[in-house]
Amino acid sequence: EDKSTIMNRMASDDLAGAKSTAEREVDGHRRELEAERQRERSTKEATQQARSRCGNYGQEIANNTKQLSSEKSANQSAEAALLAELSSIEEETAKVESEKVKEVEESLSTLSGQFDHLIRQLSEVEAIQKISEARDEELEKLQREKSELVAEEESQKKFKSVAEEECQKAESHLEQVKDLKSTLDADRLANDKEDAEKLQPAQVEREKMTKEKEELAGVLSELSKQSGPLAESAEKTIAEKEAILASMKEELKQASNELAAVLAGLEEVKQAKEKNKNDTEKEIEDHAAFASKFEDAYSAELARIEEIKQQREQENAQKLEAAREEALKRRRELELKVEILKRGTNIIKETEITENDLQTAPIYLDEDGNLIEAGNEGNDVRTGQICEASDEKHKRNDGSKQLTREGVEDDGDQRKEHQVNHGSTPPGDSSQEIKHSSTQPTLSVGAFDN
Repeated sequence: EDKSTIMNRMASDDLAGAKSTAEREVDGHRRELEAERQRERSTKEATQQARSRCGNYGQEIANNTKQLSSEKSANQSAEAALLAELSSIEEETAKVESEKVKEVEESLSTLSGQFDHLIRQLSEVEAIQKISEARDEELEKLQREKSELVAEEESQKKFKSVAEEECQKAESHLEQVKDLKSTLDADRLANDKEDAEKLQPAQVEREKMTKEKEELAGVLSELSKQSGPLAESAEKTIAEKEAILASMKEELKQASNELAAVLAGLEEVKQAKEKNKNDTEKEIEDHAAFASKFEDAYSAELARIEEIKQQREQENAQKLEAAREEALKRRRELELKVEILKRGTNIIKETEITENDLQTAPIYLDEDGNLIEAGNEGNDVRTGQICEASDEKHKRNDGSKQLTREGVEDDGDQRKEHQVNHGSTPPGDSSQEIKHSSTQPTLSVGAFDN
């Protein structure tokens, strides 16, 4: 009878739950129907408003169409005017471009002519340089000839000085002879004829000296004849060489001036090319620096994005792992609760417990969760609290664990005592109520949570 009462109570509870569920579903359907009717009414009102607005919109569309047609005609006329103006602008642009192209071509032709002129000047400069080199060689040759002529003139001067010394010696000797002659004449006048024989060697000597004097005079005249044309020819040659040298110096000066002008033009062209080269190199360096900076920034951004991606992946992996662990933990807890509920249900089925025992009854389980014993000693049915048990079979000498709603007491490793509340509960303690469904009874296991 107790079991039938329990089953009837469980069935009545199931029916009450089903009834409440059905009522909630009916209320939900009623609210949905009311909402649907409200939506239909709002749809009808919106349709009427839309129809009324459609007339206004039609009138506005007609007015807008007229306005658009007038604007279209005005736009077409404006477009035609703009096209005409655009065609004239294009013609002027083409004309200006052709003029600019002609100017550029003329400037290019001028520059090419100047460049050709510079090339010709460069070739002329090279030819002038060759001529100047040849003239330098000829000048060096003339310098050598001049030095040879100067050396020859010096030798002739030395020979002339030697001849003059000889002439001076001959003249001094002639003076001595004249002095001797005068002396001899004086002696001859002073002496007798007898002395004439004594003076005969002196006369012979005098004739000899006269003869030598004549020979020396002939040699001097010959030397003067020979040295005169040589000196004149040497002076004439030196004058001619100096005139040639002066003309060559003047030509070289003019050529050097022309060369300096050409070199100045070439230097300007070279400086312009160097400037263009420097500008191009600077642009290339700037572009390379910008490309390097952009590459560095792009690499840094990629590295930062990769780092953020890795951090997020790690965080997601950690969150996923934590969620898995939490789900596994909850699953284990749920399995433990289900197992405890199954064991409690089996205990209820296996043991014959009165209705009073179902109010509050201590249940003793071993380490494997098997039932040790059950009873109602020391139970207070009114309050649902476990009182002190006087029986020794509820107090183990090795120290057991008795689990109640207040917690865990008395450490021990042999058995566990669990508090299970079934059936009706005291007011205000709904956590200990037994709830049944149509498939399998479930328990509120607040007392069995570890």
